[in-house]
Amino acid sequence: MNILSAVDAAPGLTPSASVPRERFHGLDGLRAIAALLVFLHHIVISNAALYFRQHDSPMLASALFGFGASGVEIFFCLSGVLLLRPYLRHGRKIEVLDYLKRRLLRLYPPFFVAWLISGFAVGLVWIYPTWWTRFSGLPGFDWYDWLLELPVGIFTDVAYNLAWWSLGLEVLFYLSVPLLVLVLVYFRRTGMAIGTLVLFCLFASVFTHAFVPYLGKAGALAVGWNFASYAFCFSGGVLLARYDVTGPVRTCFWLIGGVMVVASLFFPVINHHVGYGLIGVALVAMAADGTSRLGRLLSGSWFLWFGERSYSIFLTHYAAINMGCYLASLVFDEKGAAYIMLSRSLVFFLAILLMVLVFNGVESRFARNLTTADWKYPWRGRLVASLTSGRMSAGKG
Repeated sequence: MNILSAVDAAPGLTPSASVPRERFHGLDGLRAIAALLVFLHHIVISNAALYFRQHDSPMLASALFGFGASGVEIFFCLSGVLLLRPYLRHGRKIEVLDYLKRRLLRLYPPFFVAWLISGFAVGLVWIYPTWWTRFSGLPGFDWYDWLLELPVGIFTDVAYNLAWWSLGLEVLFYLSVPLLVLVLVYFRRTGMAIGTLVLFCLFASVFTHAFVPYLGKAGALAVGWNFASYAFCFSGGVLLARYDVTGPVRTCFWLIGGVMVVASLFFPVINHHVGYGLIGVALVAMAADGTSRLGRLLSGSWFLWFGERSYSIFLTHYAAINMGCYLASLVFDEKGAAYIMLSRSLVFFLAILLMVLVFNGVESRFARNLTTADWKYPWRGRLVASLTSGRMSAGKG
């Protein structure tokens, strides 16, 4: 008997029957939302949070900052779902070397191009400095530090691109997938194994959260400790990779996650990443349900177009921010309203330009099962998506 069809379903969870591989467009649309949140966080929300923190409103500042950064938790949940689903639902056997090769080709070529762009942006800011250079928070350009970012920034404490700290966590999860498949697929009581994994990751996330601020956002030790702080988000995705959650369970995730997020504002020792992780699990489950309003909405052509380019815009948007603000500082001598309008306009233009260049030139060559690879614009026709309840993409990229 196939072990995947022999597991016992936990209350509120239903193991799905094996289905043919197909792209589940609602999850691509959710990627677009997550990428947009990260982009807005770096260009607007984090600045607003800093303003409120400087004006004696720390609780509001924390709420804004956590909300803007919550796109990261959604991305981590999606990683757990999309990478584990083929093995936990469809019985695909994992070939470790082939798996690692596919992950490397999917992750690294676009990253390498974005690394070149990021180095150019930082070098431009420091070789020809303006008044904005002093306030940018960017480290001075150094060839050695720049080269240390080549291994996805894991082994350096100098961040040329402040958005890339989460890539190190993604890499650690990618490396753990073969072991997870070995344990979860071949363990006789898969449901118990997944439940144990979720509880263990919950404990790790709660325990390590209080120490993360002392470790920074880069360096091998900080990457490992941050991974533990976000581990519950990945494990929630693994849960969805095996089970469909029912409506009442999604509601519970929403409520508990919301309560944890609010409670973390009053008690900072509470790990708000767990709260946003629960909300992320609920969102992923809803996006995966083709009968839900959210699933249908996120399957629209605009969401799909941006979602399939979410990795490219994630990689390049911070360089676009640096270049846009720098170019605006060549025109204006101070940070006034005119500077803000010009700099943000340039940032949006450069972000879209770099996204399209990296996606069309590199990423689309290594990504599989893309629907919009040949679409130059998101309004090219209406997407007719065949969505049914319980169907989802069987592979990530």
